[in-house]
Amino acid sequence: MIRLTLILALLPALAWAGDLPDPELTPGVARTDLTPAQVCATSWGHDERMVTEAMKKQVMAEYHMTPASCPSGKLEIDHLWSRELSGADDVRNLWPQCYEAEVPGKKPSETAEFGAHKKDRLENALAKRACLPPSDPKHLSLEQARSMLSTNWIAAYIEQFGDPRTK
Repeated sequence: MIRLTLILALLPALAWAGDLPDPELTPGVARTDLTPAQVCATSWGHDERMVTEAMKKQVMAEYHMTPASCPSGKLEIDHLWSRELSGADDVRNLWPQCYEAEVPGKKPSETAEFGAHKKDRLENALAKRACLPPSDPKHLSLEQARSMLSTNWIAAYIEQFGDPRTK
């Protein structure tokens, strides 16, 4: 039993190096101008994102990463704390994240690598939980959701959805 626990604890560490942000470079920054009610009422994706090309280049340079650094050859400049969890468009909240490698016959979100699509799935689930009434047992505060992303989003993904590498 101890071996299984140790193996499960180490699984997130076996992820591709670019799958977890460096907490020194990307500690996370929240917007302070929004209340939780405003965060939950906003239609994210229909508002204006303020991540400039200069910010993207800065983040890639700080991480010494380019798309060629990723197994898929594709990356996005991602928010550590998603905008739907009041994450700010700030270089201290951004990091280069690889997309999952494409596997013939499977959608990228079904592939085993932990990448941007899987993190998006987790962010959506956490945002839904943060917008539940506080009386709901599944409710998370915005701070709790952001902490899950900061601590180890891969472990949070596994807790929420299971480990796709063992399916």
